[in-house]
Amino acid sequence: MPTTDKASRRKHMASMAYKLNRIRRQELFKQQNIHLYELLTTREIEIITLLAKGLNNPEIGKKLFISRRTVEQHRKNLKRKLKLKSYLELLQFALAFNLV
Repeated sequence: MPTTDKASRRKHMASMAYKLNRIRRQELFKQQNIHLYELLTTREIEIITLLAKGLNNPEIGKKLFISRRTVEQHRKNLKRKLKLKSYLELLQFALAFNLV
């Protein structure tokens, strides 16, 4: 077997191991946080989904026919309920629960 085939195979195996690890971490995160997900209202799930898709408060308000201030209040509630400190944590939560 040529060296490039071995190197290519090694690279492929490392890539697969990385993907499997990522899936395992995501499943663990999901199991640890399912109780928080179950606390969310339908509207909060809509808000977190749109936030994870990159929409800002005015855009979300327009899309859901609510005021920007109402979106801000939902964001505060989400932050408190889910114990979020950053947008990255919100995105991680949304990805784990297939909201994006």
